[in-house]
Amino acid sequence: MEDKNKKNNNQNPIEEEKDEKKQENIEDEVIEKIVNELEEKYNIKKENIKIVKLKQQTPRQRIKSVVFKEFFFWLFDFLLILALHGYFSLPETDILKILLFSAAFYIIETSGRVIIDKYFRKLILYSFGTIMLPITIIALVLAQLVSGVEMSEDIILFVIVFITVRIILRFILMRKEILTVIQGRKK
Repeated sequence: MEDKNKKNNNQNPIEEEKDEKKQENIEDEVIEKIVNELEEKYNIKKENIKIVKLKQQTPRQRIKSVVFKEFFFWLFDFLLILALHGYFSLPETDILKILLFSAAFYIIETSGRVIIDKYFRKLILYSFGTIMLPITIIALVLAQLVSGVEMSEDIILFVIVFITVRIILRFILMRKEILTVIQGRKK
């Protein structure tokens, strides 16, 4: 019994792919049997039967994709903050403080978004998502307090440009996800 567990744990990626292909072949056989049964039992033509296959991700793949996506968006926010910090010629700040500001901002904002999304989903729908803007502004202020980054009188312009550019670029980067959600809800 222990030998079987060792074999299963030590499978290489090629063997895993073979197992997946075998499983797909088995699924194809099962699907064919179901289609044939539907044809015989209910006199449905084969061309009228539509089969939809959903590829489910394993928990490990989901975790990797979420971590990668969140890291990518945090890096994007960091670079945007760094660029706007230089563009608005804000007071000289150590790069580590800007990094801390970016990390604090992202953690605070993501936490706020998750809380609002979990407990007040209807509020998001009723406000067409604008309820998330105050969360971003609050996160910017709190991150500034946490990191000690000094802001000048251009802070309002910084916030407006930051939020606008961030929203536009996130929509561009996430357009595939947005389109699949919209297309999925049409049906």
